[in-house]
Amino acid sequence: MKLLRFPLERKSLFMKLMLGFIAIIILLVSFNFLSFAFFQRNIHESTVRSNSLHLQNTVDRYEQHLQYIQNLAINLYFDDKINLLKGDPQPDDYLVIQQAGDMLEAMTANDLLSLENMIVYYKNRSAVLDKEGITEDQKMFMKYYISNMYSPGFWQSQFKENYLMRAFPASAFFHVKSDNTSYSRGNLIPFIMKNSIQSDYYITAFIRADSLYNNFQPDGSNSFYILDQQKHTVFHAGAGTEQFNQLPSHHIESGYMRQDDHFYFIQRGESSGLTYMHVIPIDHINAQVSRLSLLLISLLLLTIAISLFISFWLASKINKPIRSIIESIQNQHAIRPSDSISEFTTIQDNINRTIEASSLLKNYGYMVKLKNIYLNIQDVGEMLETSKPYYLLMYQLHFTDRYHELSDVEQHKAAYFIKEMIHVHLSRLFPDSVTIQTERAQILSLVFVRQESSEKDIGAALTGLKELLDWDKEYCYVTIAYRTALHHSSQFTHAYEDTAQLLEHRVLTGETQMINAMNDEYHHLLLSPAQEDEFATNVQQGNAEHVIAMIQRRLDKMCNKRATAYQYKQFAREVINKTMKILVSNGIEISSMVENCSPFERMKLCTLPEHYNQLFRLLLSEACHKIKEKKTGNDDPVIAFVMEYIHCHYNKDISLENIADRLNLSLSYLSNFIKEKTGENFSQILNEVRITKAKQLLSDNELKIHEISNELGYYNVNSFIRMFKKMTGLPPGEYRKMQLVKEQSL
Repeated sequence: MKLLRFPLERKSLFMKLMLGFIAIIILLVSFNFLSFAFFQRNIHESTVRSNSLHLQNTVDRYEQHLQYIQNLAINLYFDDKINLLKGDPQPDDYLVIQQAGDMLEAMTANDLLSLENMIVYYKNRSAVLDKEGITEDQKMFMKYYISNMYSPGFWQSQFKENYLMRAFPASAFFHVKSDNTSYSRGNLIPFIMKNSIQSDYYITAFIRADSLYNNFQPDGSNSFYILDQQKHTVFHAGAGTEQFNQLPSHHIESGYMRQDDHFYFIQRGESSGLTYMHVIPIDHINAQVSRLSLLLISLLLLTIAISLFISFWLASKINKPIRSIIESIQNQHAIRPSDSISEFTTIQDNINRTIEASSLLKNYGYMVKLKNIYLNIQDVGEMLETSKPYYLLMYQLHFTDRYHELSDVEQHKAAYFIKEMIHVHLSRLFPDSVTIQTERAQILSLVFVRQESSEKDIGAALTGLKELLDWDKEYCYVTIAYRTALHHSSQFTHAYEDTAQLLEHRVLTGETQMINAMNDEYHHLLLSPAQEDEFATNVQQGNAEHVIAMIQRRLDKMCNKRATAYQYKQFAREVINKTMKILVSNGIEISSMVENCSPFERMKLCTLPEHYNQLFRLLLSEACHKIKEKKTGNDDPVIAFVMEYIHCHYNKDISLENIADRLNLSLSYLSNFIKEKTGENFSQILNEVRITKAKQLLSDNELKIHEISNELGYYNVNSFIRMFKKMTGLPPGEYRKMQLVKEQSL
């Protein structure tokens, strides 16, 4: 009973501990009550927000799905096989129909797309192409895809409707077999996609509405509607849904509203124009709020009970050994060590030894030896708390070929050595400076200076640093960027971004440079429209030498104008992008050019003009080689004959029909064959040969323009001038003057 009376004394440790724990519990409970009260006021809004986010997620998934289907349709509109079938039936159409049907079968085979079928309805042929083949329209919509909502006349009338994309209400579709039995194809949404250019046919995707709903709205707890732009129901599903024919009054495009006994959560799709809507009874939301409130109250009560129990238990565990220690000191007798808390066990052991050797205790003293602890501050945020002005210095390391010959370990050591050399140099002049290596090729310094220090001191320090760095310029040269002094930590982020931009204003030389101001002088160093046309034309023709010489002249001009690294990168991106677009437009595979190290990756390694020169030589040589290889048809004998015939008879009135007769081939087959093998049609190839010859003839000043036109087989001089300007960007007369100016300058 003595042990029980001691803790209950007012000033006892037990009471102090219990009161402290209870005070903490009361404080936490008060906070929880306030939080609960605040949360209870906002829980309704949180529930609404949760449902809004849920609808937003559903809308995003539907929109992405429809956009993907639309992309498939766009690919079909530009597919040669689909376009070949829009004309009158041909005897050899069966092969094209089979290939097109296989392509549609591959599209609908992906279960994740929820596509029952994709069909192409041809107006002139009155036929429908799907994954099974081609069928008469009446048979398709009266036997294979029958719906009470969509008669054959409906599908024919869509040719007259003016829209590019529209989703129609979901309907049950059936297939009637030969024995007059039928089976259901399911609840399908017709999704019609048109092309403003191709008005002879349109594409329809039959989407499994229920499958798509189960994928994107798995719980099905809410009433869900999809409405078209006329606010008619395209699809409806969910618990207790029924056909929806009218939006609530005061309709909104997006957001939520409350009307009668329901909440309406509405979101409009950006790409499809469809309206998505959840309809939730207010009682359902109130029930969610009540359940959540009850759960929070239960958790709060349980937390209070557990906290009180743990407080009493901890107070007892701490109080009991301390009470034993006090009694041992008062009575000067040894105590049994506690086995629950190791620190108390240690104290009790020492007290027992002290009691046993109390005579030694009087002669015992403690001696403390002070140590100086030197702290090397590396954290930039702590350094910025100083009131001293400071400079932000950034160093961009540009490694040479000699550096890249080193091993990885040696490369890391070299970069670390440069960082340490900078740190030692700056620390000697500015003791509070901090230098850190943010990346292998980038180093940052914070230099804290005295109030009376000037920018000249920083300049002098960096000049000395530059002399040190020049000792290793065969391995690395550096761009050093800095701005004016900063006086507050809030300026650091803006200064960092500005200084990083300064690094891009270095001139491409193999020397260490210091930059502290933007170069406001601007030179237009990109290709002019005429030069772009000249570049594109010569790449299209595979004239590697001409294109490389043209780019070399541009690089020489940039070098003379002392273009910055940023301007070189701009120019390189422009050349690479244009080259890639030309290759893609010619149907040339570019994966081999970007697989291992793309031109954009190689561009990042360019630090000198000769690096860019080498980059463009490799890129343009390879591109022109691929185009030439494409045009020659990979040594195809038919293409070789066509090319030879064009080069021998370009100055005559030749036609593809004459060549087809010589090869004993049909005109359409030869035309398609040339397009497939070279990426260009016959007239394009003929005009390229003629214009190339025209450039040669224009160097002769004695020949008139109309004489050159007749020499090339153009019997109408205006046609020749238009074609020449289209392919070179300049009329023949101006082109001749430009060539004369170039020759005189040389």
